[in-house]
Amino acid sequence: MPQRSDELGLPTSPQVIYKPDFDSQIRNGYIQKELMNILINVGVQTGFYMTIVSGGQMSLAEVKSRGGYQNGKQWFLPDNPRRAVRTGSVRHDNGWAADLTVYRDASRTNVIDFGTNNPDNDVLRFVSACRAAGIQAVGAGPGYMGANVHVDIAYGRNGGGATTAWGKQGAPVPGWLSNIMA
Repeated sequence: MPQRSDELGLPTSPQVIYKPDFDSQIRNGYIQKELMNILINVGVQTGFYMTIVSGGQMSLAEVKSRGGYQNGKQWFLPDNPRRAVRTGSVRHDNGWAADLTVYRDASRTNVIDFGTNNPDNDVLRFVSACRAAGIQAVGAGPGYMGANVHVDIAYGRNGGGATTAWGKQGAPVPGWLSNIMA
């Protein structure tokens, strides 16, 4: 896998990078150019920096067409039963979603915590900027993905649903998140 998305002719920016061991993730596909452009614009607008910790994955349709099989939440191909090629929902299929760690600083040491019911102004500003820039759905809150946040533009693609906000499965959506994404 190329080290930088600009090697593939995709947008790139110091504001948004892939985590160093990105290729070892299950969802290790590049995100769509449209989504990357939104994230770059949000980063420039807010002054925040993002690291993509989970990106695109093989579509469920492709996995099935290639004889893939499911074990728990993960899907595998017959020719490599030790390497999962997808997990979870279809929102990440073909790169329409990303899970992010968001930082206040370029050295990426001051993490913004999205895993709370009582977010600080930076959380609210980031999610509001994402919504205004075209992000269709956000997942965050206590017990969801730690301090990380899910963003996507998957609605109408991959079978991604119309839900615009969620938190931990079985828990109510944090009020701050549902208010911004309504």
